[in-house]
Amino acid sequence: MKQILADKMAKFTSYNTILNIICLIILAISVTVHGQHHQDTCPGFNSNHTVGRDYVVVSYTVWVGTDVTSEYSILVIIHQNSSLYRVMEFASVLDPLQYQFTANCTAYGHYITSIGGYAENLAAHESWLIYKTPTPPFVFNPPSKEELTPTGVDTTYVDNGEHYLFWLRNTDFLIPTTTDGQ
Repeated sequence: MKQILADKMAKFTSYNTILNIICLIILAISVTVHGQHHQDTCPGFNSNHTVGRDYVVVSYTVWVGTDVTSEYSILVIIHQNSSLYRVMEFASVLDPLQYQFTANCTAYGHYITSIGGYAENLAAHESWLIYKTPTPPFVFNPPSKEELTPTGVDTTYVDNGEHYLFWLRNTDFLIPTTTDGQ
């Protein structure tokens, strides 16, 4: 009797796994279609960019606070060479509580002002910074300023296995210090 029950559970687990995979594929297709028909708030960005036909997996992590008081990560499956902005849109559909974001349109593209309900505070010099790290980011070994992306969310294009960190933190460390006391 135990063997029959074990066999039935194994079949159920296999079917459940297959159903989960099918649901993820359907979700990926529906979100991708949603992303392609998204009414962009920043015209001119991403409009002439060609994405690949292959799908890639990208790690997207959010840290809040210079001392990191909140952190969460998600893996996003998306077309190769998609913009980081599209990764953010995809993540906000998969997990709106953690990844819903707001952005302003500027001459340079989308400027991220909040993620997951955490907003920048310009008076306190706290802004969202984007890092591309060689491995998933780890709070006890934070990335250096050399790992900041040189481009914004609209012109940073993703590839398989890449790791992106959005960190809401104090930006005073980016201001060069002078040696003459000024």
